[in-house]
Order: sequence, then C-alpha cells, then structure tokens
Amino acid sequence: MTADSELFVTEAIRDVLYEELDIDVDIEVPDNWKDIWDESIFPEEGESNILKDGEIIGRIWWTVDFYVEDDGHARWVAARPDEISVTIDRGYIIGYREGVKASKRKAYDNWNSAIDRFIGSGEV
Repeated sequence: MTADSELFVTEAIRDVLYEELDIDVDIEVPDNWKDIWDESIFPEEGESNILKDGEIIGRIWWTVDFYVEDDGHARWVAARPDEISVTIDRGYIIGYREGVKASKRKAYDNWNSAIDRFIGSGEV
C-alpha cells in the first residue's frame, strides 16, 4: 500500500501541474515525504525533481495548506497543495497559488513556453 504522503506528492501535486498548467510529468517522492499515513503530520513544505519520461527536467517546491475536514460525523485535519513553484529549462520559474487566477494564467503561458523550448532542444 502507498502511504498518504506519497500519494500527495505523486498525485495531488502532479495533478495541479496537469490540470492547471497542462503538462504531464511525474514527481519524485522526497525521503522526508515517505511513509506518513496521517495528513496532520505531513511536512509543511517539500521539494523534489520533476521527471519527464524518467529524465529530470526541473525542480518543484510546494507548501501545504492544512484545514479541518468535516463529514458531519467526524472532524480531522486534511492537507492540500497551496503554493507551487517550478524551475525548468535552465531557470524558468513558474508560480502557482491555489485560487489566484491571474497567477495561474501567467504561469500557464510561461510553463508552455518553457516546456516547448526544453522539448524542442532535444534534451528530453
């Protein structure tokens, strides 16, 4: 079974890049994010490599937004991605913050430009 913390990195963080920035990549799980089963004790931030077809193409940094989830019967601390920064193709920096529309649009344009240049360079 995969720990919740590892799913947070490999699915939740990755899905933000895919859904908001329209790029399909994988994210390595950092050592300090492995084997944590309780969202309330996730690290407050993380950083890792971005992979495309198994090759490192950049770095990603994220912060975590902790909030109280309530299903009417119980309450617990849950976590979701908050701020995400990406560096790719020798210094392109792209920023994303949950709920900030202007930043998402700018990040989308910059991300596509960066990834197109990187893929076009033949290094991926």
